[in-house]
This record gives sequence, structure tokens and C-alpha cells, in this order.
Amino acid sequence: MSSICTRHNTGDYRMSTIAIIGNNLIGLFCAEILSDNNDVLIINSELELGFPASYPGSSNDVNFLKNFLSDQQITQLFIKDSLDSKNFRSEWFSKLVTHKLAKKGVLISNRTRVSDITNVDGNLILSITGGYLNVEYFECKKILDFSEHSYNPLANKTHQYNLIDRNIIKPKIDTKQFFVGICLESEAHKLSRYQLKLPRNDGLVETWYEKDNIELPAKGWIESKIINAYFESKIMLVEDYFIKAQEICKNMVI
Repeated sequence: MSSICTRHNTGDYRMSTIAIIGNNLIGLFCAEILSDNNDVLIINSELELGFPASYPGSSNDVNFLKNFLSDQQITQLFIKDSLDSKNFRSEWFSKLVTHKLAKKGVLISNRTRVSDITNVDGNLILSITGGYLNVEYFECKKILDFSEHSYNPLANKTHQYNLIDRNIIKPKIDTKQFFVGICLESEAHKLSRYQLKLPRNDGLVETWYEKDNIELPAKGWIESKIINAYFESKIMLVEDYFIKAQEICKNMVI
């Protein structure tokens, strides 16, 4: 395992084993798995990882959240039992996962955009703009690029590079576009055309629609977004995202 360090002769490099590009739950889970034996860096163009969330706040595996987060953290998720699932605020889950990664030593650079990648003597050099670490480059051995599946509302915040390299891995993830709206639980019972309805313990309901089949609550949406979410014949829940991350990491040669 190589250590993350500053190259003091230049002052503008950071080095790690693996860089993960993008704002994506599968990427966060990959960082959790890979950080057990590697130094991991996450480069994210947004202000915070996992905001806005592009996955449903729900789990069908009762033990998944208990195994992944502490009891104290779980109380912050506004969890509500709904039939055989537990529904929660997805953005808070992203925040708690991020905190867990930071405590494990994962280096996180938010508001940072990759502007170029070059291969120098077998090492990948990422040129970056923005961020708070006062560096211009990151150096790593391998890259997991999830930027294609990340939420980027502004075109100028996308990552850009032309290098094709066997150590730059772009995982294949099947996605589908959805409209996601948050409304009052008192109005949710009037809705009928949704693909997924997730009542939470904060009096709100997260409702998923196919983009051509959207309806409107009487008082409108409190929040709404259009996202591309992980989809394999159904909308995938958080434990499915973790299983996909395990598959990706298992196929990596580090």
C-alpha cells in the first residue's frame, strides 16, 4: 500500500493508489471496499458527495444499514418501515458514508474537476482545477471513472480528458432516467402513476416516475430532480449498489 504524500520538491502533487472520479453511490461503495487495502482518492465536481442523490432511499435488507452504519448514525436517516423495506433520506445516507470514508483515511476533493490525464512512466497524472487542497495534480496507479453516471447539472463542471489507458476503468452500469419528486405524506396517497413511492419518517415521501408519466401533487413538489439511476429490469436499492461495487472491485487487478 502506497502512502498519500505531497511531493515537496514540486509542492503541487498528491499521490495515491486509486483515484475515483465522480459523484456516484457505487463509487462511494468502491472507495469503502478498496480503502481497506489501498490509499484512495475521490475527485468530485459537486460541493458534496452524493448531493443530489441519484438513488432511492430504501433498502430491502434489514441488516444492511446496521452492518454499514453505527446505531447513532442510523438514527439520523429518518428511517420508516414500509412493508418489507426501510426507507430513509438518501442524501443523509451519502453524507454518513462520506464521513465514514474520511475517518478511514480516504482523501476527498470536492468542487474539483479533472481537466486532463497523462501517463508518465506508468503512473497516471491527473491535472485538476478547483478544490481546497492547493494542488494542481494528483498521481495514482489506477482510476475508476464514474463521471458518466454522476449528477452534473452544469456542463462546465464535467471532467475532461482524452487518454485511453488500461488502468483507467469505466465500469458499465445500466441506467434509466427518472423524475424524482418529494411531497408531503398527506398528499402522496392521491398519486398513482409512480414507479416507486418511499414514505419517510420526516413526514415526506420520495416518489419516482418514468419521465413521460409524471403527475403533480395538489401543493406541488417540495423538491424535484431528473436523474439517471442504476437500473436492471427494476429500480435498484442501496444494497444492490453495494453488490455492484463488490463486483467492480473484484474484477480490478491492483
